[in-house]
Amino acid sequence: MDDFIIPAKDDEELEARTIRFLKIAEQHNLSFKRTKCEFNVSSTTVLGTVIGNGKATMEEEKVKAIRDWAVPTMVKQVESFLGFANFYRRFIKNFSTIAQPLNELKSKKGEKWYWKDEQQQAFEQIKQAIASEPVLALPKDKGQFRVEVDASNYGTGAVLSQEQENKWHSVAFMSKTLSEAERNYEIYDKELLAIIKALKLWRHYLLDAKEQFEIWTDHENLKYFREPQKLNARQARWYLMLQEYDFLLRHIPGKTNTKADILSRLIKPDTSNDNRGVEMFKEKMFIRRLEESTPIYDVTLLHNRRFEILADETVLEKIRKCERRETRVLEEMKKQPEKVWENKGIIYRQGRIYVPDNQEIRDFILHDHHNSPDARHPGTYRMLESVKRTFWWPTIKTDIRRYVRGCNMCQKNKTIPRPDHIPLNPLPIPDKPWEELSIDMIGPLPKSKEKDAIIVIVDRFSKMIHLVPTTTTLTSMDLAEIYKEEIW
Repeated sequence: MDDFIIPAKDDEELEARTIRFLKIAEQHNLSFKRTKCEFNVSSTTVLGTVIGNGKATMEEEKVKAIRDWAVPTMVKQVESFLGFANFYRRFIKNFSTIAQPLNELKSKKGEKWYWKDEQQQAFEQIKQAIASEPVLALPKDKGQFRVEVDASNYGTGAVLSQEQENKWHSVAFMSKTLSEAERNYEIYDKELLAIIKALKLWRHYLLDAKEQFEIWTDHENLKYFREPQKLNARQARWYLMLQEYDFLLRHIPGKTNTKADILSRLIKPDTSNDNRGVEMFKEKMFIRRLEESTPIYDVTLLHNRRFEILADETVLEKIRKCERRETRVLEEMKKQPEKVWENKGIIYRQGRIYVPDNQEIRDFILHDHHNSPDARHPGTYRMLESVKRTFWWPTIKTDIRRYVRGCNMCQKNKTIPRPDHIPLNPLPIPDKPWEELSIDMIGPLPKSKEKDAIIVIVDRFSKMIHLVPTTTTLTSMDLAEIYKEEIW
């Protein structure tokens, strides 16, 4: 992508940013064709999507192409249609489920062509979904995200929404077809797979979201993971991935879930061999709707260790009683009260708890985020991300780097870094034999007739090998002479 987009809140900010950008471009000898530039527009087309005014819509030309698409008469035409429509799948809810009858034709390529009612219905449904030109909101820095997931026998679907100006707006849709292996998963695994796929797809939005996000699902199917289980390798990988995110699970009753087709029947697995206890989702992670009209919830975050620290009144009391030595923080609290404030004896800096200059408290926090079973000895970067979600102090980065380097277990299991190998570049194939050669030397070897090395000459066209005995004291002139006598 070679497009440059300069966003701004108003004309004044846009003009200042544009001038600054053009000055930087001039410094780097970059020039732009005037006819290909747009200035001071409220919307523009980027990668086939029209963005502007906080919304994303489909490009009109592509919508018209789909609307006027003729009924396919061969598999190749079906592939072309799906490939074109797939470009806008993030605008279409349950795309893979809708397109399933058409995908069946692709999988039967080479067999006798057929086009039944279900294929026609899927074809028309996709055209209608695109022709309706759905609108997606552009994500913002502020505003809680919500992920609604669903799984069926053939695919997984999800909706990413964000609260903007006290209203919920759809940001993106996800629809993935299940592979043959995934279709054999138990229902609770399929439901969890839908969550995992959604988190992977929208990782850039959700991993560092400023507010804790919610996942809406029929967690009746996830009750399996609320009891201690012996996780298989796949579930263990999912478990580790879930630890990276800060989210809550919310149960949506089937009768009120209008956005997803929730599976209502739970398949009970055989747990006779589950003799080791791992809880994928702990009981207190769930938001449970006690009554339809009473908004009372049992709330707990995934990152339990953070709240175990916060719930420890001893730690909080130590923080309150500590002498505040960092003048920088105290000055910020006076000058920028919206950035640094105090509540019940605890100083907060941009929503994070400020930890005073007390080595005992800081080491306790570092130990909990590195040595606890949930932490699993993260490296400097991951540990810094984890700690900074809740705490802050001026030397936090230096202290974490020192702590990780001083961890005996990490040093024992540390992988020794090795320099990267030079990438191999393939050579062009010669046109005829003995046009290009590869020459190498093997040695030193045990002496035989005063020779202790072998020159290996390989014709790169025919792969024919020619061996010449020589010595390790060979000079470039000697090599040229051998080439002249043996090859030329």
